Amino acid sequence: MFVDSECKFCGYRPCSVDAAICPRCGHAAPNPGIRSRVSGFVNEVISAASFLFIGAIFTAMAFALHPIAGIAVAAVFLLWSAWTVARALWYACDPTMSLLPAKRT
Repeated sequence: MFVDSECKFCGYRPCSVDAAICPRCGHAAPNPGIRSRVSGFVNEVISAASFLFIGAIFTAMAFALHPIAGIAVAAVFLLWSAWTVARALWYACDPTMSLLPAKRT
């Protein structure tokens, strides 16, 4: 099976799967493979869980000052965690990255 070896930023060929940077444009992860997508998703989910834990601590402290402050802090940390997970899911499922075999001409 051949994998499309082109940079998703500038279209440079060849750009190997799981390359650190593109040789032409210098962007990081120009053609990530399945392994780097899954590991990135797992790392982002762990980060989101830590945001929720830290958010619970800050929410308790803010709620002690004023209930509305506690609600506002909880909302910020919940939205931050949701954004982190949504961004990780998009990266893991990004249709612009190559998963399908390359077309042979």
